[in-house]
Amino acid sequence: MTIKLSFTNCDRERKKYINKRKAEKTMKKKLITIISAALICAAFTGCGDNTSSPANSTENSAASAPQNSAASGSTNSAANSEAGSNAAAGGLADKTEALKNAVETPEMVAVNNDSLKDILGVDSADVAEFSALNCGNGAYPDAFGIFTAKDEDSAKRVEEALKKFVEKRNKDFKDYKPAEMYKLEDSFVETNGTTVVFAICADNSKAKEILK
Repeated sequence: MTIKLSFTNCDRERKKYINKRKAEKTMKKKLITIISAALICAAFTGCGDNTSSPANSTENSAASAPQNSAASGSTNSAANSEAGSNAAAGGLADKTEALKNAVETPEMVAVNNDSLKDILGVDSADVAEFSALNCGNGAYPDAFGIFTAKDEDSAKRVEEALKKFVEKRNKDFKDYKPAEMYKLEDSFVETNGTTVVFAICADNSKAKEILK
């Protein structure tokens, strides 16, 4: 009787163990299925995002292209305009530089927009472009330049201002340094259309040839 009960208990324990193992295997299969499904969903989601990205990129590129083109065109236009202005001013500067090299002069300093009114009495509002040099040492009267006025009325105002400048320098050096007066005796201010030139230097005839 005792032996029979022992076999019965063992059989029950074996069945329990087998059922437990089956349950564990079933649970593992379910987990694997769930995980696989999750991975597949994630993969499809990732593909969907990647597919839409090029389209968005294309749309953004298309939308930004006109803006970039407009900005580039504006920048190039401004650069070309500035380059053209500098090239024109450079042409005038070439003449004043040529005169400085052709005639004996003291140390000369370029006149700019800020000092134009104070030194030469010319209003920058009347001038489209110019190049002028003035002696940096008060001991010499040398000065010369070439101006392109905005119109003929502006050219007249530039001419009048330069004549006053030459007249004042004449008065200043007459008693201060008579030895330098020869530079002022044949100094000149001349206008041709909207171009105004002037010179006070050691060879004003040469200056007139170069500046015209």
